[in-house]
Amino acid sequence: MWVSDGPKSDTDVSNIDQMKARIRTELKSNIYARDAALTEIDQINNDRTNGIRARVDNREAKINTMLINGATIAQVQQTPEWAALDGTQQKRIQAIARGELNTDGVDAMMQLSNPDILIGMTRDQVVNLRPKIGDQNTAHLLDKWDAYTKNGTLLSEAKIDADQFNDFANAAGLDTTSKDTDMKKQIVATRNKVEQMIGVEQQKLKRPLDRTQRDDVMKRVIDDTVTRHRTFWFDKPNVPAVTLTPQQAATAYVTVEGGHEIKLSTIPLATTKAISDELQKQNIPVTQQNIGQAWANMNPKKYPKTAPGRGITATGEYEP
Repeated sequence: MWVSDGPKSDTDVSNIDQMKARIRTELKSNIYARDAALTEIDQINNDRTNGIRARVDNREAKINTMLINGATIAQVQQTPEWAALDGTQQKRIQAIARGELNTDGVDAMMQLSNPDILIGMTRDQVVNLRPKIGDQNTAHLLDKWDAYTKNGTLLSEAKIDADQFNDFANAAGLDTTSKDTDMKKQIVATRNKVEQMIGVEQQKLKRPLDRTQRDDVMKRVIDDTVTRHRTFWFDKPNVPAVTLTPQQAATAYVTVEGGHEIKLSTIPLATTKAISDELQKQNIPVTQQNIGQAWANMNPKKYPKTAPGRGITATGEYEP
């Protein structure tokens, strides 16, 4: 019956109700055959629906993958994959601003911090989150999805990380239960940074970190504080650098030898990276304080270690 009366393409309506009506009429005298046929045609229809959804996801994922890899909308519009999308899909893909998180996107990122939810999706479905969460966040989730699905040990470790990260975030002054969109964005960004730091440590050791070692990394992150200008009197002046928004980071500073305040945003990015690489080579913690001090050491005339007219006593304190 499906072969004769069923749809011939993905865009055809299945008319499942009409086929079921015919089954009930033609097999009304044989209830066992009737029920078996109704069950079978339901299964065929469900399989078709799932197959169509997978093919639609795959077509959209091909376009989103091109965009994540740097292609422009104009370039992808020339491809057969673009032509295969329906108008709704095309509009959704065109509307996204690279790297932007809308409110739905923030909620999606918060939800997908649970690895069980992430691996419950297909890879195409993760790719197609791009219109919600942007290129960089999608690429980050794809890296996690690939790692979890290929390595059961990593997935097991990640399941512990959800509670562990929440404990860390709350200790760092973030509110993991907040409904505020800006706070959620801050939590998502902080989690990404912490995971990158843990990833660096794991690459150095060439093995996954256990819970205690991850706690040590997170403790170092919390201790790596900067001073920020307070908007309100009750704001904390010293906060973990990793929790700052870009706006907060622009005015954050550290105090180096000689009492100089160095705004970290004034250090060129290339120099910050070079300093970080050198600190790593010397097994010195890569902290904002150490980066600021290294920058001061590179500019001794601007940041002398003693204030004009003041020396240092034998105990290491400034003279009156």
